[in-house]
Amino acid sequence: MSRIWNFPLSLHSENKGTGGTGLDQFSGAPYNNLAREIIQNSLDARKNKNQPVIVEFHSFSTPIEYFPGIESFGRYAFQMNNQYSKNPNVSKEDKTVAQNTMKAALQKQVQWLRISDFNTTGLWGSTTPETQNTAWFAFIHGAGRNQKSAKSGGSKGLGKNAIFVNSVIRSLFVSTYAHNDKNNSDEIASIGIAKLLSVTDETDNSSNPDWTQGIGYCVEDNAEARKLNSPTSDFLHLDETFDREAEGYGTDIFLPFFTNDEDWRYFLSYETLMSFMPA
Repeated sequence: MSRIWNFPLSLHSENKGTGGTGLDQFSGAPYNNLAREIIQNSLDARKNKNQPVIVEFHSFSTPIEYFPGIESFGRYAFQMNNQYSKNPNVSKEDKTVAQNTMKAALQKQVQWLRISDFNTTGLWGSTTPETQNTAWFAFIHGAGRNQKSAKSGGSKGLGKNAIFVNSVIRSLFVSTYAHNDKNNSDEIASIGIAKLLSVTDETDNSSNPDWTQGIGYCVEDNAEARKLNSPTSDFLHLDETFDREAEGYGTDIFLPFFTNDEDWRYFLSYETLMSFMPA
C-alpha cells in the first residue's frame, strides 16, 4: 500500500519554529532521556505481571527507498529548506533543522534505531478513534496529558519528545500489536510522525496564504486517512530481522536517521542501570 506524508494546515493559528515543539528540553542528554522515558513507560504498560518487561534497542540500516512516503517527505523538506535556510529573519536553530532535514532526504541510506518492548499491552485504541482516553490516542495525538494507565512505548505527555530528538529529522514511525478490551479485538496499527517547522502553503494563491502546523503524519494515500490522520492497519516491516507478529503484543518505534555516535550503547546502558537497577 502507498503511504504519504500529510502536514495539516494551521488555519492561520500557530506557526511553529524550533522552540515551539517541546523538543529542546530533552536535547541536552538525548540517549539518557531516551532510555529513561522508553523503559519507564514500557514498565507502566506491563501485560503479564508475573513476567518481566523486555525492551530491545537495535540499530540497522536500509536504502532510502525503504523510508515510507519518502517522495512526499522530500517535498516538504525542500519547502522547509527553501523558506528557512536563506531567510535572515529566522533563527540559526530553525535553519539548521531545515538544512539537516533536506540533507537527510537526499541520502542513499537510512540509519535506523528500532525500539521494541515485549510483555506490554501495546498501544491499544487504534480501532476506537472516538475514545480519546486510549494509549494510541495518547502517544499519537496527546500533548500535556498524563494518565499513566494509558502508557506504552512512550509518554502521552511531553516525555515522548525524548524520542524525537534522537532523529536528525525529528521523526519516528510507530507500529503496534495490541488488544483492545473495549471492543475485544486485536489491533495492528502503524503511522509516522514528524515534528518539523511550519511552511507557507504554496498551493494557496491568496494574498494571505495559510501555513502548516509543522507536525506531519505518514498515512495511507487516500482522502479519508489524510483528513483524520488515521493509522494503517498493518505492521511496519522496516527491520528484516524482526517479526512483531511472531513476538506477540507490544510496540515498535523506528527512529530514522538515528543520531548515533560511537557511545550511544554506553549511554543507553548506563542510564538503564542507574535509573532502574535500584528499583
